[in-house]
Amino acid sequence: ARVFVTADCVGNVKLWDGAGRLLNHVRYGPKLVCGLAVNPAGTILATSGEEQPVVLWDLKRLLKGR
Repeated sequence: ARVFVTADCVGNVKLWDGAGRLLNHVRYGPKLVCGLAVNPAGTILATSGEEQPVVLWDLKRLLKGR
């Protein structure tokens, strides 16, 4: 199943399914999320931001939390 990831300027990262339904929401931090990347296997989400470290998220774990 396809998962789409979005982020905003106040640190929210959201995972969506192909029909536009919200699957999960995580808080990256209080500032802008500048970068999102998913590894080729679709198992790790990387986020980076303004004055924030790179964070690696386990996508399977995030999707189980829905």
